[in-house]
Amino acid sequence: MLDLTKWTVISGFGSFALVFFITLFRHKRFDAADFGSFAVAFFAGSNIPAALFLCYYVFDPDPPNPQSRLYGYEKYIAFAGLSFLFVSSATITALCKKAYTEISSQENDSSNP
Repeated sequence: MLDLTKWTVISGFGSFALVFFITLFRHKRFDAADFGSFAVAFFAGSNIPAALFLCYYVFDPDPPNPQSRLYGYEKYIAFAGLSFLFVSSATITALCKKAYTEISSQENDSSNP
């Protein structure tokens, strides 16, 4: 069974692979300048399982005995997870869009003498 840590790594590698292959297929190469995007994609993707867990926490909180310090804050934890999910998804979407559309700006630069 996969736990949260394994899902984190799988999601991070999946996001990295998505941005890597979009960059590779659209540019037919990759530069050292692309490594930053790959790293950001990995970190943003690896945050998605934790964000989903935080969203789910409101439906399955810690047991009441003994009460944790998180008792009563479930809705805030879920909102934090939703915010985390939104930021991670927006980051991955922006990286994919950048990897996909960046080729057109390079073609414009090479066509101008």
